[in-house]
Amino acid sequence: MNKLLSSTLFILMLSTVCTAQQQRVTVQLNQRFQYQFEQDENGWSASRSILYRDTLANLNPVRTVDLIPTGTEWEEFDFMISHLSIFDLPDQADIENRKRPIQPGGNFIRFQVYDGNTTRTFSYENPVSELADYWQVKNVFTFITYVLQDFEAAFEGM
Repeated sequence: MNKLLSSTLFILMLSTVCTAQQQRVTVQLNQRFQYQFEQDENGWSASRSILYRDTLANLNPVRTVDLIPTGTEWEEFDFMISHLSIFDLPDQADIENRKRPIQPGGNFIRFQVYDGNTTRTFSYENPVSELADYWQVKNVFTFITYVLQDFEAAFEGM
């Protein structure tokens, strides 16, 4: 093989490794907890932060711990975000054929997702009140339940 072609192939392979698609899912629950899942060339990692509101517009993490999946592997997390269409869910207010206004109260869930190309933010308020009405709400509720049940702090104390 010619040296120029060999060098070009090596650079292309290196570029592919260095630019592996990154993904991120950040979930805020009731402006009190934040879960962050990030994927890079080494795989997924996760953390949970307790949030504190220091001003009306500012939420700051008070404490952050790394999370690990309990009894499951990261492949299950990949399956869940894909199966539940987490990167493609609309904002609750934008669900097609909404029959009624969003019911205030209950839990407030805010997502920020990055699929490797685009960052989007969407939210759901009081999803329990609409579980039977919209598959999108059911997917949000299923994902939150999965995160709360299948991830634990990497060490005791939170």
